[in-house]
Amino acid sequence: MLSDQTIVYQTREEYVAAQLRRLITEGHIAPGEQIDQSKLAEQLGVSRSPVRDAVRRLAAEGLLCMNPHKQAFVPLLTRAEVAEIYHILASLEGLAVFLAVPKMRSDDLQALHAIHQQMAADLMPEQWVRLNAHFHSTICDLADSPRLAGIIENLRTLRQVASPYARQYVAMPENRKKALASHLRILEACEKRDPLLAKQESEQHLLETWKDIETTLRD
Repeated sequence: MLSDQTIVYQTREEYVAAQLRRLITEGHIAPGEQIDQSKLAEQLGVSRSPVRDAVRRLAAEGLLCMNPHKQAFVPLLTRAEVAEIYHILASLEGLAVFLAVPKMRSDDLQALHAIHQQMAADLMPEQWVRLNAHFHSTICDLADSPRLAGIIENLRTLRQVASPYARQYVAMPENRKKALASHLRILEACEKRDPLLAKQESEQHLLETWKDIETTLRD
């Protein structure tokens, strides 16, 4: 589905960028696949101009790459690049929860528990991924550090759209169960008002996730 009538966009470029981002993150445009700008413009009912502008915007965000012929495509991260992203995310998200814990109120913790409970349901992988991102972004927002949150969001989105590894991981119920257990330990540390423990649990969560993903890969 390419349109969303519940959102009002300021410009056509913003609309196209949002739709293109969704097509990429949901896997409708595969890693390595070139963006057919003419086809996309036709599908979205716009001219080529806002599509070109949206493509440039997503390329600046790192969600698209440009080849020497100015053709845009979805990047396909190497194993080493994905590993690097996970290790950086572990440090950054550890910092985010460390900053967030002293600022958390009881209703913030309740909101995180509510997300955690939703993730325990029988969900499609795409739904689970969205809730997982919501869980982590909620913690980042509570850190009250917009620049840190922005860096983390860009890295998480890049990892999601540019690599099939994470998608394969969340498709397996046992991996989701393990991730939920990690989330619960993070929540328990937050409830204890222990920022250092929460930081350690968050870092361990992401590093163990990558470790599990890496064991399924072949050189």
